[in-house]
Amino acid sequence: WWSGRRKPLVFYTFQNIHKNYPPPFANIERYCVQRCAGWLGCGDLVRQTMLGRGCGYAQKPHRVIPLGVDVNHFCPDPLAAKKVRESLGFENGGPPVIGFVGRFVQEKGLRTLMNVLDHPGCSSLRAMFVGGGPMDNELRQWARRHGERGKIGTGVVHDQVPAYLNAIDVLCAPSQTTARWREQFGRMLVEAMACGTAVIASDSGEIPHVVGDAGIIVGERDEAGWINAIAELSQSPARRKELAQRGIERARTHYAWPVVARMHLEFFDELLSSRSRTSE
Repeated sequence: WWSGRRKPLVFYTFQNIHKNYPPPFANIERYCVQRCAGWLGCGDLVRQTMLGRGCGYAQKPHRVIPLGVDVNHFCPDPLAAKKVRESLGFENGGPPVIGFVGRFVQEKGLRTLMNVLDHPGCSSLRAMFVGGGPMDNELRQWARRHGERGKIGTGVVHDQVPAYLNAIDVLCAPSQTTARWREQFGRMLVEAMACGTAVIASDSGEIPHVVGDAGIIVGERDEAGWINAIAELSQSPARRKELAQRGIERARTHYAWPVVARMHLEFFDELLSSRSRTSE
C-alpha cells in the first residue's frame, strides 16, 4: 500500500517450510504476491517451498540471492586470533580450537556438539562457544567440567565476531531440523569462510547449498560422522588449510556484498525492462 500501485515492488523471503496461515494472514500473503513485480528467496529451499505454495509465486519473476558478507571486515587476521586466545586463557600453539558462533538454542545442535566433544577421540581438543541464549547455563556447566579446555564467549558484538572466528580452527554448525524450523542460511558459515576458518556443518536446510565444496557436510543425527570429521580436521593442518582456502574463495566469489548487490541490480534491471516492454 505504501509503495504505491505504480511502483514496482520486490520482497525477500526466508521461508523454507510450508506453513498454512489462518485468516487474515493467508489473504495478506495472496495480496502481496499479486501486488509484487517479483520476489527473492535467500536460498534454493526457499525457492522450492515458495513455488509449491500456490498463491501465484510461480507466475512471478523470482531469483535466489544469498545473504552477503563484508570480506574486508571478515578476513584472515592472525594477530586478532592471538589476542582473543590470550584473552580466553588459551595458549597459542596448543590443540586445535573447535568453535561455534550463534544462538545458544537447542535447534542449533549444541547438545550434539557437546556430546561429540566429550568423545575420547575429541577429548583433547579445545572448545569455544560464542553467542548467547537459553542454553547459556547448560554450556557453562559443560565448560566448567572441562576446565581450561572449554570457553564461553558472551556479550560479543558483531564487530568483534571476525576476531573470534579467526581464533577458531574449525567452526561447527550442527543445526538440527525440527517440525517448525530448519536452517535458513547460516550467516556464521559465510563469515567463517571469509575469515579462512575451516567449516564442518550439518545437512539441515540450506547449509549444504551455502557451504558447497568449501567444507565438510555431516548428517544432522550422525554423531559418529561428526566425531570422525572433527578428528580428521584436528589431526590434519593441511586439510584445514585446504578448506580454508576454498572457503575464502567461495566467500569472495559468491557472498561478498558487491557480488550480492550486483545480483540485486541485475534482477531489478530485468523487472524494469520487462515493465517497459509491457507498457509499449
